[in-house]
Amino acid sequence: MEKELKNQPSIKDIELKSMKVSIGHTNVQALDKKIQQLRLAHCTASPSKLVDKIVSVFLEKYFEKEFENLKEKLFDKKKYVRSLLKKSSSDEDIDRGIKILKSGKIK
Repeated sequence: MEKELKNQPSIKDIELKSMKVSIGHTNVQALDKKIQQLRLAHCTASPSKLVDKIVSVFLEKYFEKEFENLKEKLFDKKKYVRSLLKKSSSDEDIDRGIKILKSGKIK
């Protein structure tokens, strides 16, 4: 238990965390156009500020609505199979997982 607590990030660490992300070429072009529109409207806009605001709005208003869709698009079959093999306690569990993969209906 004590070991688990040491590995947990503190609230301070979470608040200060930032990350770099890769954005596809098409989305970079679209963002650049939006930044130019904002600048023409006398706004201070940078790629970082705009992406941060877009993510903030998405998480606040749309993430829960889109969660199932995101799960389908981001589902990793290899990761699922690895997890299934590690956690399975019987052949029935593995067979159930294989049926789920074949059906394409992810739970």
